[in-house]
Amino acid sequence: MTDYRFYSLDERGKVFTAPTVLDCRDDDEALSQGASLVGNYQIEIWEGGRRVGTLGPEQFGLGH
Repeated sequence: MTDYRFYSLDERGKVFTAPTVLDCRDDDEALSQGASLVGNYQIEIWEGGRRVGTLGPEQFGLGH
């Protein structure tokens, strides 16, 4: 298992909260976990110094 960090981004793309840290088997699991964290803001997912991806409400029909 690897620690992945999930950051909430505001409308300007700036981090506005401390990250949520979750243990995930791989990038696919991290992306799946990230999808459950998406609300009104984008979620950026990092593993160490590597950005895994960004998920946003528009991908899930949540929109602002």
